[in-house]
Amino acid sequence: MALVLADRVRETSATTGTGTITLAGAVYGYQSFSAIGNGNATYYTIYDQTSGAWEVGIGTYTASGTTLSRTTVLSSSNSGSLVPFGVGTKDVFVTYPSGRSAYRDTANTYTVQQAFDALTANTAVIGGVTLTTGTISTAPVSNTDIVNKQYADAIASGIHFHEAVDLATTAALPANTYNNGTSGVGATLTATANGALSVDSTLTVATNRILVKNEVAGANNGVYVVTQVGSAGTPYILTRATDFDSVGTGVDQIDEGDFFLVTGGTANINTAWVQQTAPPITIGTTALVFQQFSAPITYTAGTGLNESPSYTFNIANTGVTAATYGSASQVPVFAVNAQGQLTTVTNTSIAISSAAVSGLAPSATTDTTNAANITSGTLPSGRLAGSYTGLTGVGTLVAGTWNANTIQILYGGTGATTVAGAQTSLQVDPAGTAVSMAIALG
Repeated sequence: MALVLADRVRETSATTGTGTITLAGAVYGYQSFSAIGNGNATYYTIYDQTSGAWEVGIGTYTASGTTLSRTTVLSSSNSGSLVPFGVGTKDVFVTYPSGRSAYRDTANTYTVQQAFDALTANTAVIGGVTLTTGTISTAPVSNTDIVNKQYADAIASGIHFHEAVDLATTAALPANTYNNGTSGVGATLTATANGALSVDSTLTVATNRILVKNEVAGANNGVYVVTQVGSAGTPYILTRATDFDSVGTGVDQIDEGDFFLVTGGTANINTAWVQQTAPPITIGTTALVFQQFSAPITYTAGTGLNESPSYTFNIANTGVTAATYGSASQVPVFAVNAQGQLTTVTNTSIAISSAAVSGLAPSATTDTTNAANITSGTLPSGRLAGSYTGLTGVGTLVAGTWNANTIQILYGGTGATTVAGAQTSLQVDPAGTAVSMAIALG
């Protein structure tokens, strides 16, 4: 069953008494109650055309018999009770009682006439409405579900969040006298000498909340408010903060797990601290111990890096200009640091000394290790070794031992390896007379 409203729903009825209304049909120009839907509830008004009696309430429409129950009376001409209607025609129509309405005025402000006792619809869209009371009985399941206090307390187990403090001490305060007030309420720390109070390298100002956590007398630790900064003629005075001057489990009391974020100072800015002392605690007697809970993350750029902007790391510029180095006649020379970065790059012309190359003549650029590459020129002694058949012309041999084959007569030789052989080849007798001549004479 749902609560349903519909426009222009109006019928007549001849029902008498205080019972269920039997509907007689729609008035011309209006809808019947069938627009509400069988089994659904709606807001109704009944008006007796004869007596002027009226009733506003919540009823349930039943299609079978076309009836409307009178379940809840919201207001009536019978002092808010069921009206015992007499004989005559009654108008029965759907209404929207002002006491149950929510509307937006000309200033776009939503007004709810009556607080909701419960929201039972599966889906409710509420925008711009302030709910001052109410109960959420189920635990959240989806990301957009409402969270009740029980669930929030469970996930914050052991941590009690207090209002942030402006500063936190890094060492004991300048000498002071402690007054416990009334069991901690109104307790003060008053300097024994005049002078303005600075905490964590920061000059305090009136109303600053200070986390005092380093006193030699640990019972004097706690959260204080600066009531007097101090000057050349006055001492500083700190008074226990109202959320830290009584003991208990409330959000504004001293307990184990009390959490404070520090929003100012030098060393302690953006740190968080938690009170560690477990109950029972007596203010002014029991030492309160604060342990650091968190600290800001600090990054430092290492060798070869820089950080700019914050939390963004870049490779540091080594001074090497972006370019193409080296050419057909030059080679690049690199200097590299321990991180493998190029620190300098220069071009150097290619120059190779002959002493650095094996297989070349002192003043030659011809490869003499391969005899096929020698076609002309003058070689110093010792440059040829072994056998070589590629000479096509020679000059005068002035030294050395001839180790080659015989030189044929065609090339100016004797074609022999002995004197006798040479004489025979040249047709000369041992006396030096040509053989051909002796034959002619003979």
